[in-house]
Amino acid sequence: AAATSYNAAVKRHGVLLSLICLVYLCTLSDAYFGRISDGRMMLDTAVALHHFGDLRVGYVIDPDGRVIPRPGGGGRFGAGYPLVQQLPLLFVGPVEHLFGTGQSNVLFPLTNLLLLGLTALTISLVLSEMGLTFRSAALAAVAFAFGTCAWPYVSYEFSEPVQALCVGAAFLFSVRAAGR
Repeated sequence: AAATSYNAAVKRHGVLLSLICLVYLCTLSDAYFGRISDGRMMLDTAVALHHFGDLRVGYVIDPDGRVIPRPGGGGRFGAGYPLVQQLPLLFVGPVEHLFGTGQSNVLFPLTNLLLLGLTALTISLVLSEMGLTFRSAALAAVAFAFGTCAWPYVSYEFSEPVQALCVGAAFLFSVRAAGR
């Protein structure tokens, strides 16, 4: 009986995550990626790490694929978000080969979409662990996903989505540890 209840809870939370991600996907835009200086610096740091194994932002890759040295030192930001951006960078080449140059831009907002969707899921899981009904926990997750400043972060390359997920996951693990 406990296994059946657990499986039902997993399914409900999976549906919740899917619905939040679907709405995020319908409102997703790559129009602002690379256009805001802080986000651009984090993306440049991610590219430098990906291509050169170096956190210093001292290289630019032009549209022809040539590496151009650029004077400068390290990026102004930490390595956390550039490390997360390694995942979409793995798929840039294949996506651009299949669909054309510039078509891989959507990979980066998709990463934020997943990060924020998982953050909403952690909110629901925390509240479920604390004894709230699934309905209450789901409403809180939906309120976070669409009623706070989280939603716009789907389309911008800032580190806040990864920070929110880390804080939410840490709290979830703390609540689970305290309950045992």
